[in-house]
Amino acid sequence: MISRVFKRTVFAAVVAAGILAGTAAHATTLDDVYRAVAQGTRVEAADAKAAVDAMRASAAAAGAARDEAARTKKSLEAEVAALEEAVSAAQERVRERRAKLEKERASVEAVLASIERHEGLLTESVMKTQIGRSKAFMDDAPVSKTDGVARLRRHWVRALGAVAGSAGVRTVEDAVIYDAAGAPSRGTVTLYGPFAAKAGDGAWLRYLPSERAWRRLADDPGIPAGVVALDPSFGRLLAGYAERHSAWAWMKPAGVIGIFIGLVAAAALLLGFLRWTALALEERRVRRQLEDMENPREDNSLGRMLAAAKESTDELLEAKLDAAIVAERPGFERGVATLAVLAGIPTLLGLLGTVSGMIETFTVMSEHGSAEPGLLAGGIAEALVTTELGLVSAIPILLLHCAVKTKRDALFSHLEEAASTLAVREAAGCCGACRRDE
Repeated sequence: MISRVFKRTVFAAVVAAGILAGTAAHATTLDDVYRAVAQGTRVEAADAKAAVDAMRASAAAAGAARDEAARTKKSLEAEVAALEEAVSAAQERVRERRAKLEKERASVEAVLASIERHEGLLTESVMKTQIGRSKAFMDDAPVSKTDGVARLRRHWVRALGAVAGSAGVRTVEDAVIYDAAGAPSRGTVTLYGPFAAKAGDGAWLRYLPSERAWRRLADDPGIPAGVVALDPSFGRLLAGYAERHSAWAWMKPAGVIGIFIGLVAAAALLLGFLRWTALALEERRVRRQLEDMENPREDNSLGRMLAAAKESTDELLEAKLDAAIVAERPGFERGVATLAVLAGIPTLLGLLGTVSGMIETFTVMSEHGSAEPGLLAGGIAEALVTTELGLVSAIPILLLHCAVKTKRDALFSHLEEAASTLAVREAAGCCGACRRDE
């Protein structure tokens, strides 16, 4: 600032000198020059002071602006910190809501998966109770993962209403009912919750979800009048009880091997029963003969043995008794060995059926693979049914063989005991006669 004033002073002096040189013709005094220079100096000083004042004012304004900027910066920093906290809080809320959304989505997907797994159960149990009451419940589109909250809630309310409606006894008028032959008719159906259904004439019914109708059971399950059966399987037990298999249907998978097992079992049981009956009658006659040893009868083995003993001499008595027992043995042994052989045949035939069924199963697997269980059922059923049939047939035959053998051994014991008694009596009689002769 001072250099600027100095430059202006010098410039004024030069200008004054020029004026003096240029105005030589005009007489100018030194005082005039001095006054002009002094006047210029004062102007310059005033300008300098004004400039200094302006600079000071500018510096003061700059300081005030700086302070204002500092205050603004501090305020902005506070706002930025608050915004950062708000953003962090918002992000945390977003994370929490996202986690809650994922949890709710997983819960909804689990419910949807459960609905898909138990669709048949819901259709046969809960939905059938809504016939004639809430057709929209059955006609509505199925639940999907893309449904909104309002739609899911509507499904929930309807399902809850269906469950509540299945908790009592209600009647459906003008329902479609198919008989065993498949002919449709209309009638009244009484629903006992989701567990049982009866027609107006008392026939038990089963619900057909695909046709939204009812079907009479093939046979009456045999439930007494006045008794209501509550089937926890929603009709499957009643249907299975009504359509239970006959003996022939049970044996059918066994095929030809099952027929042979049945024939062998029938022959063995018949033979065993006849032999046990014959031996039991013989034992009764022998016991009756034991009570009257003096009067032998020909209708039993002991009587025939006593008759042979009476016809023999004392020296041949023991031989005659042994011969009589040996002669009676074939009658006692008849059929026992055959029964033992027949007891083992059903088991072997059952094993043969098992092998045959497994061969058939593996043949089907090699040709069609194992993806179709229905194709494998025939061979597996043959293997299991023949094994079961063989064991069921062999066990009673073995028990019957044991009973026949026990009865035979008891008869042998009676004969041997009687023979020993006769021999002892004859020996005692001979000894007494010899003493009397002496």
